[in-house]
Amino acid sequence: MRFQAAYLYPLKTFICRQRPSEPKTQQKENMCSITGFFNNDNALDHTFDALEITKNRGLDGIGICNDDEIYRAEDFDSLGIRQETAGKNVLGHRLHSIVNFVLQPIVYKGRMVANCEIYNWKELAQKYGIHAKNDTDLLIKLIEMQVFNAGSTAHLGNGNMQVIDDVLSQIIGVYAFAYWLNGTVYIARDIVGIKPLWYTNSDSDGFAFASEKKALAKNRYTDIRELNPREILAYDITTGTIERYNREFFSLTPQHEGSIIEVQEKMQRLLENAVSMRIPDERFGILFSGGLDSTIIAYMCKLLGRVPGVDFTCYTAGLCEVQLPPDIEYAKRMADELGLDLKIKSIGMEEVENYLKEVVPLVEDTNVTKVGVALTMYAACIAAKEDGIRVMFSGSGADELLAGYDRHKRSTDIDRDCYADVLKIYEKNTYRDDVVSMNNNIELRVPYLDKRFVDFCLKIPSAYKINAEQNKLILRLLARELGIPASVSQRKKQAAQYGSRFDKAIGRLAKRAGCRTKTDYLRQFYGQPNLKLGVLFSSGKDSNYAMHIMQQQNYSIECLITIKSQNPDSYMFHTPNIDLARLQAEAMELPLIEELTMGEKEKELDDMKNAIIRAKNEFAIDGVVTGALYSNYQRERIEKVCDELGLKVFSPLWHIDQEKEMYQLLDRGFEFIFSSVAAYGLNKNWVGHIIEKKDIEKLVKLNERIGLNVAGEGGEFESFVTDGPMYKKRIDVRDFDIVELDEYTAKITITNAVLVDKDQNGNYMQSEQKDINKGIE
Repeated sequence: MRFQAAYLYPLKTFICRQRPSEPKTQQKENMCSITGFFNNDNALDHTFDALEITKNRGLDGIGICNDDEIYRAEDFDSLGIRQETAGKNVLGHRLHSIVNFVLQPIVYKGRMVANCEIYNWKELAQKYGIHAKNDTDLLIKLIEMQVFNAGSTAHLGNGNMQVIDDVLSQIIGVYAFAYWLNGTVYIARDIVGIKPLWYTNSDSDGFAFASEKKALAKNRYTDIRELNPREILAYDITTGTIERYNREFFSLTPQHEGSIIEVQEKMQRLLENAVSMRIPDERFGILFSGGLDSTIIAYMCKLLGRVPGVDFTCYTAGLCEVQLPPDIEYAKRMADELGLDLKIKSIGMEEVENYLKEVVPLVEDTNVTKVGVALTMYAACIAAKEDGIRVMFSGSGADELLAGYDRHKRSTDIDRDCYADVLKIYEKNTYRDDVVSMNNNIELRVPYLDKRFVDFCLKIPSAYKINAEQNKLILRLLARELGIPASVSQRKKQAAQYGSRFDKAIGRLAKRAGCRTKTDYLRQFYGQPNLKLGVLFSSGKDSNYAMHIMQQQNYSIECLITIKSQNPDSYMFHTPNIDLARLQAEAMELPLIEELTMGEKEKELDDMKNAIIRAKNEFAIDGVVTGALYSNYQRERIEKVCDELGLKVFSPLWHIDQEKEMYQLLDRGFEFIFSSVAAYGLNKNWVGHIIEKKDIEKLVKLNERIGLNVAGEGGEFESFVTDGPMYKKRIDVRDFDIVELDEYTAKITITNAVLVDKDQNGNYMQSEQKDINKGIE
């Protein structure tokens, strides 16, 4: 059929073979791929390449538009677009339609491509008197209604982005879209970051965006960044510049009042609503482990199944050899007790390796945890795809919202930690889950990440989430009230990669291949580093160890970033012997960015921000590594700065057991001294001494006796690293001065330190290391 001229704005429209519309009450577009290239001579070719590599995101239709023309069809061959008329600016779209066809791009005054599922689009259409064919049609019409009513039609500026944000604040659902109006391209995604969106910009190749990172990498872009969900980005085609608009995230206040029962009842109503509005008009699946989160979703769907038309199957997967993995055992038991339809995907070791060849390049990451979870989901999605399932529910998000991880038991501020977990969930989980499900032609729906549910849960008092014995207290109460057996409602969490035994399978395959670590084994499937990172480097043990962990997980360390504070009492930055960070950088053969700060509280963050900006500009880093263990003061401020700069933050030591960290440092080959001490139980004999296992044992005894922090997290001591597994040379401390301030407070100033060669086995070639302490009394 031919599109009606009234449907389009002034562009020329070309014939596409669109299927006739069916008289459905709901018309939604789902599971799409969007892309666009601007100010690029090869924009059309790049668009074709991007849509081809993401073809599994949408097989029902394709659309492309440029400045003057729009083409829509069911496949590439039917488009008929000519390279010579394509121009330098192109939008592209692939459609997977759950209910009905509305091909994109959609064009009125502006042009839009979107990957969205807006659950309240009909209500919004009625509210504003808009005749809309589906959710994307509503989105562009509502944006244009608000933009032009507000008179904010400037070529570029915060005015339009403010209007767009006002529209998005009314939407219940998930989305990623690009809106091209006049000479500006706006891109945005849902505030939690469930739908993915990546972009890049350079003077030579222009601006580009895509649903998946690999679609841009395919076209040889290198500086590719994930759009922060809390930003709307505007690209000016004429000037080639980008402007950003910061969106408001959720709040922790005011906290809910009332008993835990009263709060649980309100939470239950919100979750039931989030589940029910996501149920499609066709048979769907549920990722099911038999654990608390997925069982609640499944049981709610079963209760809703009393309504005609609600039909679903639960799917679980695992490594099945002599014994069933825990998740399959629990899933079978719960399916039997609750009367759920369950399908099990059992795979063996050889299948695991074949799946890894698909999964690792798909998630573009060799992080062992991330791959293990992805493998579990991938296997379940394979089974669902075989059954013709196109929509799957996931229990993702409950652990972040309701303190479900073991590390939350060591938290000093549950509310802030849950907030940070939700803030960063798009970096860790949602992209992985999206690409795995989409590659199997399945759209993932996540009720726990409904924005109204998220907003409510972040305001639940921490005492209702966790205590000394148990986590996710209020969710377990909800499960009990629903009638879910105690064997599930009280079951201790087991991560998907362990419950499925896929982590064990990866370990065995790595050993069989002769690889030193699981990460080394996974590198064969994805040879690139995961991301390029800079390290906030203090010269102490924590920043050194955090950097080493990220290197071991196949992240590329591009530079060290050291803030030299003139304030010895700085809350943010380590000060003892900080000048020797330069020698450590030389020992590791890494570039060092140094920034001086007077150390004024809060103002020193501006100096840190300047240093990170330099690292981003000079080394194109994607994120920053911190050695934070328990200090929310430090971590929150670092995350805020990096958030403003569009950088990710990695704190791999966060909430690590302090005794465990100290022993791990020695086991991994780190050598370090205490450069200062300031605590009862310590004295000048501890400084300048190479820390050994017997010293850690003494610190553990002090912890048991007086509560001293074994890793010095309370400021009991500062450290200086002289060697480690990533050091090409060792630092020989040949002289230092000791300053004893009182019986329990002392520090050293290193006055002479040199680099010493190491042989190929890491042994020292020569050493005159000074150690005035032959033992600590």
